[in-house]
Amino acid sequence: MFKTLKQILSQIRYATIALVVAVSIFLIVIWGSNIKLIVSVFSSQAVIFEKIYFLFNLLGSIVTNFTITSAIITIVISLLFGINICLLIYLVHFSQAGNFNKINSALSFGGLFSGLFGIGCATCGTFVLSSLLGLFDLTGVLLFLPFKGEEIGFLGIVLLIFSIYFSLKKITELKICKL
Repeated sequence: MFKTLKQILSQIRYATIALVVAVSIFLIVIWGSNIKLIVSVFSSQAVIFEKIYFLFNLLGSIVTNFTITSAIITIVISLLFGINICLLIYLVHFSQAGNFNKINSALSFGGLFSGLFGIGCATCGTFVLSSLLGLFDLTGVLLFLPFKGEEIGFLGIVLLIFSIYFSLKKITELKICKL
């Protein structure tokens, strides 16, 4: 399966898709946690080049605003998310109508969705999950977990890996007959 993944990612189109998605997810997490500051800077009288420079400087907040564990989780989930999207596109593109069924799509989207729950820093990183839990007044539950909610990130990584595994398995099955 690693051979299949290597073959897919060696194609410029799919490598670009994986990289663009991974970088986009990473930027959304970094900039999303600083959205009020970004809005403030972009509504100021500063020159546009200074504003863009500011955005690039915010990328350093992965070191200051995140724990080492949450930074690693964020980077890994971003990469796995990009790979998963790439494989999903490849699978849809090369599968025949009957081969891409609801189970395969559910596994892929389930892995992607689960990855969103564990991405980011410890306080805002589980922002999707804490928003949902906030509806039920359960956000304090994360504080009682041994890693203070970073377990959700580990779970997201595991589910994304399973999703990638099942996508690669399906792609390998599709490559049996290639005319």
